[in-house]
Amino acid sequence: IDVLRVLCDMTLAQAPMEQDAIAKLHVQLEEEIELVSGDIYSAAGTVFNINSNREKQQLLYLPAPEGRGLKPKLYTGKGNKKEAEGLELTTDDFSVSAEALEPYRDSDPLVKGLLEYADLNKLLTTYVIPYLGGEVVRTTAGKSKTEYRDSLLVNGKVHGDFIQHGAETGRFSSRNPNLQNVPNPATAHGKAIRNLFYAPEDSKLVVADYSQIEPRIIASMSMDPIMMKNYLEGGDIYTTVGDVMGVDRQAGKVLVLSMAYGVGPDKIARSIGCSVTEARGLLQNFSDKFQNVSAYRAKVVGVARKVGYVSTIFGRKRYIPEITSRNIGERAGAERQAFNTRIQGSAADIMKLAMIRAHKMIPKGASLLLTVHDELVTITPNSLVEETREAIRESMEGIKVLDVPLIADVKVVQRWGEAK
Repeated sequence: IDVLRVLCDMTLAQAPMEQDAIAKLHVQLEEEIELVSGDIYSAAGTVFNINSNREKQQLLYLPAPEGRGLKPKLYTGKGNKKEAEGLELTTDDFSVSAEALEPYRDSDPLVKGLLEYADLNKLLTTYVIPYLGGEVVRTTAGKSKTEYRDSLLVNGKVHGDFIQHGAETGRFSSRNPNLQNVPNPATAHGKAIRNLFYAPEDSKLVVADYSQIEPRIIASMSMDPIMMKNYLEGGDIYTTVGDVMGVDRQAGKVLVLSMAYGVGPDKIARSIGCSVTEARGLLQNFSDKFQNVSAYRAKVVGVARKVGYVSTIFGRKRYIPEITSRNIGERAGAERQAFNTRIQGSAADIMKLAMIRAHKMIPKGASLLLTVHDELVTITPNSLVEETREAIRESMEGIKVLDVPLIADVKVVQRWGEAK
């Protein structure tokens, strides 16, 4: 009920958006999509419906000269079922998702163009057009249909719609618009989307983000001595892991988060630019160097297999019946889900408690606007900036449920994108 009260107030608070900037971004994205479409047709040697999965499947997976003869990396849902039943697969069973095509990005210009088009089209149809209102093209079974969407803005403001049960781990999902999928602010378009959200001249946005919350939870729950020492001494865990493993910070970050999110060697290899065999070796080396983490993961999986569910730090349960499956792949996926839920689900619990505390502690006149993963966005009058900043920091850092400190990075900005 406490969380629901916060979410209701956040929805009513309304997040201001700059409509002129949205219109300019709309034009920019359409121009970029037109250029990328030309590159795609040139690479393919023909004009086709870029939004049709079937046409992409044929162009990519049929042998030459009809197609490019790429080896499929992932199957569709129907394809996975047919493979499990030993049935013959066709191009319709091969996935053309971003995850399936990413390994070919740098080696095939058609794939590179398709991935760029998908990113741009997602920005346009998921964020820009819903904010402004307009036509969106939907393609199903090879047939395209134009739909009109009304603007989500009311008097230049968007009302966030946050859903508590939207993700199995307990994290929030959101819709109209889906704020949880806002692109990484490190990218140009991600920053542009975030910068659409702004505070009027007499106000500021206070943006607070938990620092490395999942690794802190892993350290505290596993009591791994290397990770604990790092956090108790105020170090950077990704650098520490990289130094212990003999790899750079980015690889250290990928390895730590692979434990939290249940990422396998294929994704690790793509993230750090190594072979799958090398990625498996890194995972094994990580298990050897951070034995407490490996032992704790085994314990979480073992308990889940025994009782049929996994619990978060505050006792919320997720049932995972597939963890006793006889199918090796299904069981392995369930084991990753179990540990992921224990870690990421606990992070979600902590974030919800932080929201409740922030809602009570911020001064009257300030309002929580948005929550995205481990981030809280608050709008406050200029006269209350410092009071709001400290209230938000205390609400997030004052939760004493771990054996390592929780740290919040708090920024005061005019636009959301300026915080990172």
